[in-house]
Amino acid sequence: MKWTAGVLLVFVMSSFCGRSRAADEEKESVNQLPTDDNITSFDSYLGAYNKKYLIKYRIERRRIAFERNLEEIASHNKEFVEGKSQFQMGVNSFADLDNELYKKRMVRMRETNHRKMDVSVNDEMVGAANTPTNMPQSLDWREKGFRTDPANQKTCGSCYAFSVSYAISAQIMQRIGRIEYVSKQQLVDCSVETGNQGCAGGSLRYTLKYLEQCGGIMRDVDYPYTSAVSIN
Repeated sequence: MKWTAGVLLVFVMSSFCGRSRAADEEKESVNQLPTDDNITSFDSYLGAYNKKYLIKYRIERRRIAFERNLEEIASHNKEFVEGKSQFQMGVNSFADLDNELYKKRMVRMRETNHRKMDVSVNDEMVGAANTPTNMPQSLDWREKGFRTDPANQKTCGSCYAFSVSYAISAQIMQRIGRIEYVSKQQLVDCSVETGNQGCAGGSLRYTLKYLEQCGGIMRDVDYPYTSAVSIN
């Protein structure tokens, strides 16, 4: 398993994640997933991911960010080889972003209006979590067959749809014993009626509210992802 240098995304029920301006700033081949074995310089990185920056004066900032990320990746992987870490890191399409720019472009959060949780209900949930059970010390769902393919939301701000759809797929897998992907595109197209904004972003709360109202979700194979709003 490989992770890239950068920020770990945490999705919160009350958060709103919006579309970045990546399409306005640069062009890249979003479907390519090259290996990082031959990416040893900024030029080789640009070639591997077919990146072209439309605003010339930002190239130097991207180059500096890439070189720092490459150093962090090399340092971390050395610790992996020495047995000091349990996972490797590698280059991906975000390797030319520093943490500040990554958060600005990819983690666009806003608060959504929602009812505060009742204190008594909150206490009950915390108490239930502390109740002794027969839960195992650890659990790796990959060993039980829940291995999903890499996914790319591309330039559509649909993180809310990916988060909810994969959570549902995990529940289906636990129930029937095999992976059945559900439609992210349905959530992008249809949950606008409960407050989401298609490729301009949305929240997990609004997405779950839509699913509660519509009563179901289609399979991904029947309603595939297009990285754009496909209905008006």
